[in-house]
Amino acid sequence: MNDFSLLPECEERLLQKTKAHLGDKEYWYERFESLSFQEEALLRSAFKDLKAREMISCPWADNAPHLLRILIKGDSYFELKDEWKKEKQRESRKTWAIGLLAAFGGLALTIIAQLIIRWMG
Repeated sequence: MNDFSLLPECEERLLQKTKAHLGDKEYWYERFESLSFQEEALLRSAFKDLKAREMISCPWADNAPHLLRILIKGDSYFELKDEWKKEKQRESRKTWAIGLLAAFGGLALTIIAQLIIRWMG
């Protein structure tokens, strides 16, 4: 889990859409046709980032992604994300448990010290 990193939300949504429309060339062609210049630039950038992270393979044809393929990192991303979240929760619970034990331990020592002082004095 040390090398796992979360995707930005827009890239995560794109990865989900890519999985959902994997063999649907027409979907991507129509999607790119309906975008403004700025929206297209953002979408192309997200595809480029997913490709750089080795999550997808994405050759282009007719100004749209053609023959999209999900690679192993893209295929396992959401499972790894779930594991990462669980690990973060475990770490958080462990931190809380240590903090509570330290607090109760300190309280117990204080009470014992006060009882000893009263008993001796």
